[in-house]
Amino acid sequence: MKHIPEKELQRLRSEGKTLSEIANIYNCSAVTIFKKIRQIEIEDKKIEYGIYNTQKKQLNISKEQLIELINEELIYREMGERLNCSESYIIHLFKQYKLPSFKKEKTILPKTELKAYIMQGKTIYELALLYNCSLNTIHKSLNRKNIKQHGLKISKEDLLEQVEQNKTYKEIAEHFSCCTRSIKRYLDKYGITIKKDLRFEERKNISKEELLEQLKQNKTYKEMGEHFNYSAQSIAKKFKKYNIGPKKYRADRKINITDEDIIELIRAGLSFSKIAIYANCNTSSISRIFAKIEKPADIQHTINPKLNISKEDLEKILKEENNYYKIAKKLNCSDTTVRSYCKKYGLNKKALILKEELEEQINMNKTPKEMAEIFNCSIVSVRSYLSKYNLSIRETDLSQQELEDFRVLYKAGLSQDKIAIYLNKTQNFISRKRKKYNITR
Repeated sequence: MKHIPEKELQRLRSEGKTLSEIANIYNCSAVTIFKKIRQIEIEDKKIEYGIYNTQKKQLNISKEQLIELINEELIYREMGERLNCSESYIIHLFKQYKLPSFKKEKTILPKTELKAYIMQGKTIYELALLYNCSLNTIHKSLNRKNIKQHGLKISKEDLLEQVEQNKTYKEIAEHFSCCTRSIKRYLDKYGITIKKDLRFEERKNISKEELLEQLKQNKTYKEMGEHFNYSAQSIAKKFKKYNIGPKKYRADRKINITDEDIIELIRAGLSFSKIAIYANCNTSSISRIFAKIEKPADIQHTINPKLNISKEDLEKILKEENNYYKIAKKLNCSDTTVRSYCKKYGLNKKALILKEELEEQINMNKTPKEMAEIFNCSIVSVRSYLSKYNLSIRETDLSQQELEDFRVLYKAGLSQDKIAIYLNKTQNFISRKRKKYNITR
């Protein structure tokens, strides 16, 4: 790849230059600029997620340090804070040094003490704060020790006073030091209905036109809810009521690619899926934008909804090529379209590969792709013949650097297909190696 300074490339892109304009400056193709930008993005991610971070590798925690912290009766999280690392790394070191796993001691609640506190009128909430444990622990202890709770006593007058102040269930529960479930029970008992929050009283009925206006501004359900004083779920129900959907009216999202860039990349032979990776969006977004923009005459052939291949033309091409993929490239369509036309005209041809020929190619360490080119067929055909003859290919393993990159990129959230593109491997190969090395997020 031609040497292009990264800072200069970033400056030109920030100025709004298209791929073709940058390509003209450096006297190269738009695809070269596209690949260089992708490479810079991946390098930035590697730096961000710590592939080149040497400080992490220098972290050295001895077994003696961990034993000292165990004696201090610290939990994993506190150990991590003390040693400036994560809780999961501490757990990993415990397994590595074969140290006994830390188990939190059970909170022992004496029966006599619990009974005394209950007689004094203490609530479950107050007991949980007193013993520094959860409400569930207190409930279980009371049930196990067969201690009957005298119950919370809230008078009707006190409850009405709180309700008149327009307080929520949670605020009333905090005032009486109990849970919201107890407040609801008392409200039902006294027949009191809690007033809705003031913000709900200010609500107004939302018309269809108002919703459409918000959609044109490309707002989400949450943002619309904040504008109309509704929840996002209520906004979604309104859409269903008016039988409208955001997909029909929502404006196109801001995608980091111009119309000129799309045209140049298509002219260079890139597919919508590859352009979508560059623009950090999905393929349908690129397809939708491409359908709207004005297309030059030289790329009109890329949209070909009514492709018609005659039997005579297909027979001529089949005599020259027996590979569906290569035929599809010549006819500017998909290999599935070629297969369907072959089936329609009864021109299906299958490659015949002998076992001796396959064994010879395997001994030469050829990949399925290379074998497909030699035998003039598809990779699927090569694999089907390999399984038919019970033959296996000796595949190369990942290098140490590639394995390290794989681990970091996978943990960073990248999908297997993107990692396959970065490492220049197939998706099946990446999937097998992930299972083999037990790589998890």
